[in-house]
Amino acid sequence: MLVGFVVSKLGVTPILTFDPGRRLQDKHYQNSSLESTTRKGFARQILIRPFRPIGYQPFFIFAAMTEKILVLDFGSQYTQLIARAVREANVYCEIIPYHKPFEFEPGLKGIILSGSPFSVNEEKAPDVNVEEFISRVPVLGVCYGAQLTAKRFGGRVEKSSKREYGRAILERKKEDVLFNNVEDKSQVWMSHADTILEMPEGFELLATTESIPVAAFKKSPNGISHSPHAIPSFPLYGVQFHP
Repeated sequence: MLVGFVVSKLGVTPILTFDPGRRLQDKHYQNSSLESTTRKGFARQILIRPFRPIGYQPFFIFAAMTEKILVLDFGSQYTQLIARAVREANVYCEIIPYHKPFEFEPGLKGIILSGSPFSVNEEKAPDVNVEEFISRVPVLGVCYGAQLTAKRFGGRVEKSSKREYGRAILERKKEDVLFNNVEDKSQVWMSHADTILEMPEGFELLATTESIPVAAFKKSPNGISHSPHAIPSFPLYGVQFHP
């Protein structure tokens, strides 16, 4: 929640709160516009709205969004839906190609790895350094992003004997914050040809479906003592289904 300000002859006065991702509706605002700017490497969105309360003669008001989620796009047809789901939670979200360099700005609060038409087992499959990411921010892998995560940490991903496309019933295997307010036997959407057959060492199974053994997983907070990846890190999750 951010606070906008009115600049007027009476000084600088706070006049509203701004929910990122939600359109403000107020009869006092007219001719509003939403602009995106980049200054000194920091992405910001600025809400500019003329304001006409009695007794004020303002120039403008603004609210700068400094926290965001970054979606790395591997070419999935569902990438925009991922970003939309984040924005509907009142969180600012940007999408960039997976190979585009980016900075770990103070406002970057997490990274989502999208799905992809590729297989993680292809010779030139898209790849990113998930290990480095989780040393800086939490990471969520979706579909291909989950498979890539599993493979990079030593899991086994193979072509599925049955391509799963469409609705599936999620069976939770463990309580976790990821599934807060999500009922067991919830309906989810699948679209994949590969599947995770074995999770990496130091990871925990969170959910399955009738067709696949791993529908959701997470990296244990500190791995396990004999795992090469048993280092403190930010949360790392993977889900095979789409939002």
